[in-house]
Amino acid sequence: LKDFPFGTFMGHEEFMIKLRSLFMPTDDREAMLSFASKLTVNNEIGTEDDGVTQEVSVKRGMSGALTERGSFKPINVLKPYRTFREVDQPESEFLFRMKPAEGKIPTVALFEADGGEWRLDAVSRIATYLQEQLPEIKVIR
Repeated sequence: LKDFPFGTFMGHEEFMIKLRSLFMPTDDREAMLSFASKLTVNNEIGTEDDGVTQEVSVKRGMSGALTERGSFKPINVLKPYRTFREVDQPESEFLFRMKPAEGKIPTVALFEADGGEWRLDAVSRIATYLQEQLPEIKVIR
């Protein structure tokens, strides 16, 4: 099982591949994939970040004639594969950040923002799963 490289900035294509293959589908994952797919090489990419929302304007298309502007929340609830696939993966909050690159598409990264709470949730889910699958064995939490 591969791990997502949290805290590491990467190109948007690599980010989208890892996000699609290492996370369970959620509304926030789909919104993040949609947003990352619209990033283009352009000197007119602008960001506004007030710590609550991050607003980005990007140009789309070969001619650059179509400009889209929208807000994207920096904290997203995602479900990465971090424990046994048979167990429902715990949700966690992640901080989404972009870093401009001169003449290139901005790099993007996810940072864990739940303080490791997912570990406690995962242990509880694994114990519940084992109790359901092996009722004759006592599971200690």
